Amino acid sequence: MPPETAAPTDAPPELPARVLCVDDTPTNLDVLDAVLRAAGYEVLRAPNGGDALRIARTERPDAILLDVMMPGLDGFAVCRLLKADPHTADIPVVLLTASAGNQDDVVRGLELGAADYVTKPFRRPVLLARVSAMVALRRDLQHRSARLAAAEADRLALVRTEKREALALLAAGLSHEINNPATAVLASLDTLVFTVRRLAGKPLDPEAIASLEELCKEGATSLRRIVDVVRDLSSLGDRPSPRAEPRPSLLDLGEVVSLAAGLVRQAVGEVAELTVSAAPGVYTLAVRSDVVHIVVALLRNAADAVTAAREAGGPRGTIHVDVAAEGPVARVTVEDDGVGLPAGALARLADPYFTTKATGRGRGMGLAVASQTAASLGGELRVEARDPRGVVATLSLPRRE
Repeated sequence: MPPETAAPTDAPPELPARVLCVDDTPTNLDVLDAVLRAAGYEVLRAPNGGDALRIARTERPDAILLDVMMPGLDGFAVCRLLKADPHTADIPVVLLTASAGNQDDVVRGLELGAADYVTKPFRRPVLLARVSAMVALRRDLQHRSARLAAAEADRLALVRTEKREALALLAAGLSHEINNPATAVLASLDTLVFTVRRLAGKPLDPEAIASLEELCKEGATSLRRIVDVVRDLSSLGDRPSPRAEPRPSLLDLGEVVSLAAGLVRQAVGEVAELTVSAAPGVYTLAVRSDVVHIVVALLRNAADAVTAAREAGGPRGTIHVDVAAEGPVARVTVEDDGVGLPAGALARLADPYFTTKATGRGRGMGLAVASQTAASLGGELRVEARDPRGVVATLSLPRRE
């Protein structure tokens, strides 16, 4: 009877096993056909070696019964060609030999790749037992190959997933590595442009020159960080180059605010009176340039608001910066009496490219970048409208003793 192969209970039933019978004697083919069909097999027939090779390649039977003594291509030649063809090499071949006494033929056939042999005239139980064993072996190998293929497909899918995750992690890392210094460079350049635009043709005092020089140095350091990141990316797998990463340090917020105010004081002086009051001993842990850029962005926004108010016929404005501590929070407050904010603007101030300024006065990135930087330092930036006009911007950072 056809072999039973182990399979999961939910697997679809297997089709009847197919056996290719090859013999140049029609009577022998008839006998093999009758015995195998009675046992439930599907039978394919080939009267010669050439037909056997063609049928085996196109139909891929589960087993082949191959007569050794045939004219033209004998059984040995057919067996050798079957095993040499990748499409048929895995099909088990059972040789049909005329005599059990000719062991040389048996050995030769096995050496050529035959899996077993049956002597003629054959006994029905022996023939069926050999065929059943060969079919079971073939189907077991097919099941194993299918499981291996599925496992390999799962492995490749996992590799692809891991590669995507690795690329996402790399992209996130690069975004962090490049975005922070690029933001610092952008803030430095924006401050330089702001100052140059307001002081065109006017002399700079020594304090302003020193502050701008310090700003340029910080921008250069940030640019070197970007260059280092790109260099490391171009030589992945090599030892990364050492980076000049700015590290957080304990900052006196009063000193940091004074530095930021010095960067813009001369530029702001024509349109507003800039005053600073700082409580002593207000500290936070942060990268100094990050805090400077936030405060400069707030002062520039305040200056633009006061300028717009004066251009509308208002008096010389005021900008006041206050540094204070409230429990575990260190606060920097920038307050102006400029034009204020239109209705609905507060909710969008942190959106990139949103701006209330006139065309050419700004790109809407200052507060967006400042807000993101504040969040990266563990703090927050809030902006509130004053009554009847003006704005109060508050930077809150974790306080350190």
